[in-house]
Amino acid sequence: MHDVDVQYGKCFSDANETAVTLLHVAASLGLVSMAERLSVIPDAFIASSLTDLDGQTPAHLARSRGNLATAAVINRLANQHTAFDSSEYDMIRDAILTCALKPT
Repeated sequence: MHDVDVQYGKCFSDANETAVTLLHVAASLGLVSMAERLSVIPDAFIASSLTDLDGQTPAHLARSRGNLATAAVINRLANQHTAFDSSEYDMIRDAILTCALKPT
């Protein structure tokens, strides 16, 4: 697995914490197994707080599509906050937003 590519592959509009992450893809398509695999990646809970271009987090997107089992996995991930200081959280969030492909 390519950590950065697989963890945080996404497209985003600009650097304002708006992203389409792989977690959003799993949420949209109801891919429970994919969400579970993504959830074991260190610091993946940060991706669970990013919003897509429509302002939805992965959990919101899963629920709106009726993918309740996927939403449950993502909610568990979102609640796995570890002891971060804010500068470490900001550094990881910035890295997620930086390694992305802008839509054409």
